[in-house]
Amino acid sequence: MEINVYGTASKKLKTELSEAAEFFARCLMHRRMVDNIELDIEIENKLDVQGLCINEDDNRRSRFFTVQLRKDASADEMIQTLAHEMIHVKQYAKNEHVKKHLTTKGGLKIQSYWLGKLWKPIKDEVDYYDSPWEIEAYGREVGLMHRWIRHKEKA
Repeated sequence: MEINVYGTASKKLKTELSEAAEFFARCLMHRRMVDNIELDIEIENKLDVQGLCINEDDNRRSRFFTVQLRKDASADEMIQTLAHEMIHVKQYAKNEHVKKHLTTKGGLKIQSYWLGKLWKPIKDEVDYYDSPWEIEAYGREVGLMHRWIRHKEKA
């Protein structure tokens, strides 16, 4: 796995984020898949969310990703957000979550597919929190953090 960290001069933070990203990826994906992923981690000043995962090549064999993290977050918060965003990396890399961009008369429309099926919120569901990819990411980030903490204690 090739990992680049941008937006901080701290070698300690760069190392910790790189090690955590590699650890999370290896917990979530097969070794061969992880070995072919290129990940840029960008620490951003003007991010209005905790983190973002961007699928840079957006195709069936996506292997290039960018994770953005808030600069004003603590190192522990960044790592927890990284755990969440690495679940999205896994979802894109394994084609579990696919976004299709459609041009319509009203402009650009994005359709999200989960496990091969078009996903739309039902009734009172909220696009973000009720989407299956966010349910998985929020649910699994806690377990990944526990595993990361145990891994660090053993080292």
